[in-house]
Amino acid sequence: MEEIARLDQEAGMNALKARQVLDATIGDIAQVLGGIFALHDVEDAVVWKAMKHLDLSHSTALARLQESDGPESFEDREASKTHPAVEALLRKLRVKRDD
Repeated sequence: MEEIARLDQEAGMNALKARQVLDATIGDIAQVLGGIFALHDVEDAVVWKAMKHLDLSHSTALARLQESDGPESFEDREASKTHPAVEALLRKLRVKRDD
């Protein structure tokens, strides 16, 4: 019984740590984008839209963390029009994940 309680506690700590890492990463991304947007005087509507989608990505990632059968892959998502630099980064992430 003690072993089960210990494992439950470790799982909770791992989930909390994953949440903290995710939150910090999304915060870092928002700051990087904010700096780029300010430097290039990006239209306000574009900034709001980007932050909305970043928030949606955060919510999706949180839901994936809570799923018992693991996260869905990025390949399962609908393809959308993206910049070649974004596609290059996504390919790089897929290679790292598959290693």
